[in-house]
Formats: sequence, structure tokens, C-alpha cells
Amino acid sequence: MKPKKTKIIIETQYLPTIAFFSYLYNASIFQIERNEHYQKGSFRNRALIMSSQGALLLSIPLKNGKNSQQKITDVLIDNDSTWNINHLRSIKSCYGKSPYFDFYFSRIKAVLDLKHNFLFDLNLSLINTIINLLNIEEAIEMSTSYLKKMSVDFEDKRNALSPKTKDGRIDSDFNFKQYDQVFSDQIKFEPNLSILDLLFCLGPEAPLYLKSIYNKSN
Repeated sequence: MKPKKTKIIIETQYLPTIAFFSYLYNASIFQIERNEHYQKGSFRNRALIMSSQGALLLSIPLKNGKNSQQKITDVLIDNDSTWNINHLRSIKSCYGKSPYFDFYFSRIKAVLDLKHNFLFDLNLSLINTIINLLNIEEAIEMSTSYLKKMSVDFEDKRNALSPKTKDGRIDSDFNFKQYDQVFSDQIKFEPNLSILDLLFCLGPEAPLYLKSIYNKSN
């Protein structure tokens, strides 16, 4: 049975991490922060997928991308480049031979082909698409105002996940169990990549994994 008192707030992410969706799957209330300012070097516009050489970073180019003072909902994607085509090509190259690639890739591609103008809108569209693919019934909420310090009944996971460093705040939350990744016969297991890794490798078993790694649900 899922914990009923877990309330979590977290920042938006591009093709979010496995931890992001495990929080969502196991929370009674899951809130995305929409009133913060953009922070560079984060998963807000980045995602990690598995390549034959190890973890591969995908990054969305942004207009005025170095300006971390913009409200997250105002951050514009630089669609003058072919970043979405490059990302789709990388995803296909990395996961084209995975067991469930053909079941899910077209849905991800449909979202990326739309070329959203705003980063927050793109991320939310991808999150909702993946929720549907995972058959997760939990609803997500948006923050209504920015609170530097959340109420005591909320677990604040904003900026707890980073593509650059490991934050100790998630150590006690998860036990990232190994599963068969696409290149597991060549390189060591990489935990907590983009949800795409779990989706393409485990398919309908992905929700069971999301539950099993979350220590507070056991």
C-alpha cells in the first residue's frame, strides 16, 4: 500500500528522472514548482539517457539561457536549432533495440515534434504523456506561490536531483535496484537516469519498479 501522508514538491524536469516519477507514484500529493526562477545546470532543461559509452546528457538550448532570474514559466526554448531532431535521433540510437521502444517512442516523438515555445509547457506535456504511458492514476498539482520554506507536512525535493552532483537528500528515499539496461553487457548499471530508460527497458513493469525503490513505501 502506498503511503498516504507523503506530500512532495519538486521542480519541473525535462524527460524527468526515475526518482521524480517514483516520488510522483508514491505521493499522496505531488506538486510541481511553477513560481520559482530558472536555475541553470539542472534537470529543468536536461536529461540523462544511457548510451553505449555510458550516461549521455541531452540539453535543450534556451533563449537567454544564462539568465537565471527568469520565472520558470517564462523561459523560452531556442527553436532556431534542430535540438529536438538531435534528441530524438539520440534516443533512437540508444534505445532502438530495447524491449519496449516500439511501444512508446512514437508518443514521445509526437510531443517533441510540436516544438513548444516555453520550457515549462514542454516539460509538462512530456510528464503528462509519460504518466499516461505508465498508467499512473496520481494527479499532479502546480504550486500557487513561491515559498522558500515549505510547511512541515511537505517534503521539499526542489533541487535535490542534479545532473552534475549527487544530493544526499535522496539517499534515504531510494534503493535504486539494478535492472537490465540496453548496454548492460558492456558497461555498468547507471541508476536514476531519465524515466525513458526505465520505460523502454521494463515497459509495463516500470510502475512496480517505481514503487519498489521508494524506501518509504516498504
